[in-house]
Amino acid sequence: MITHATLKRGVNRFSEGLYKVVEALTVLILLTVLIVVSLEVFMRYILNRGLPWILEIGTLGLQYLAFASMVLGVRYKQHISLLVVYNRFPEKGRKALDIFANVCTLLFGLAICFFGYQVTTQMWQFVLPATQWPQGLTYIICVFTGAIVAYESIVSLLGLNEKNIEWKAALSTPQKAPKLQTIEEKPGEPIEEKAEEEGEDVV
Repeated sequence: MITHATLKRGVNRFSEGLYKVVEALTVLILLTVLIVVSLEVFMRYILNRGLPWILEIGTLGLQYLAFASMVLGVRYKQHISLLVVYNRFPEKGRKALDIFANVCTLLFGLAICFFGYQVTTQMWQFVLPATQWPQGLTYIICVFTGAIVAYESIVSLLGLNEKNIEWKAALSTPQKAPKLQTIEEKPGEPIEEKAEEEGEDVV
């Protein structure tokens, strides 16, 4: 019989491996885009000629990079959130908001995966004008992105993702701002000299 702890360890191992692959592909895509764009600048402004396939590859790389970044944002809870409102709720209210957010993210991921698959199959028969690659490559990233986002949402709903729990705890904990110390000026003693002696910043 598979216990909750065993399932949790297995899911976390799979997630760690999955997102290591996503992060590696993200770095590879970013480097490819940088090389392609640099080559285009060199060809156009130094050699006064351009390569027709560079724009297509650069655009495709930026699209893949944007969707890969979205996946990592969902994984590490780095998307924009209003913690000022979130922190005002009690513990039960926060759990309800987390469930609501994960359900919305799940539906969003499933929608991207479903409609992305439809568009990919419809556009696969056409080709890009310069590279002659199938146009479906432009949309196939939506299928993988939606599937991973949906997977991450399900794991979060079941409470199996330790990474999300750690990040949520860190984000929801109010941080106290450090107190700034002021230096009182005494007659005949400049503030700058006293600050240098005490090793403090002047406020």
